[in-house]
Amino acid sequence: RARELAATVAAGAPLSLKAIKAAARLGGQAPLDVAVAFDDLYWGLVSTTEDWQEGRTAFREGRPPEYRGA
Repeated sequence: RARELAATVAAGAPLSLKAIKAAARLGGQAPLDVAVAFDDLYWGLVSTTEDWQEGRTAFREGRPPEYRGA
């Protein structure tokens, strides 16, 4: 089951995965307000990428997304 979960996570948008990893590394070490600000910053960046739009479009069209890391 762990491998299945890892494969699902790895199939995600590369830029989003990088942001998630960075937030997780910071999350346990930073005060809550700093961690939330960091999360907001990354969400603002990731939500403007081509991959984010591709994910939304693919979901609407019922197909797997084709992420490019852009």
